[in-house]
Amino acid sequence: LLFVLAFLAFCPFALCAIYESYDSLPKKDFHYIIVGGGTAGNVLANRLTEDLDTSVLVLEAGKS
Repeated sequence: LLFVLAFLAFCPFALCAIYESYDSLPKKDFHYIIVGGGTAGNVLANRLTEDLDTSVLVLEAGKS
């Protein structure tokens, strides 16, 4: 139980979704678009969205 509480205290929460096509996106305007959802792309997206008013779209062509 202590491990779970420590994990939740230090783990930032993120909201994400996987869409198959651009037309299915609920929003079409983003502050930043990151091409490549690898390690660096996801870290950059996480840092950019620390400002809650910033929206980021991460594009990844690989299999999920």
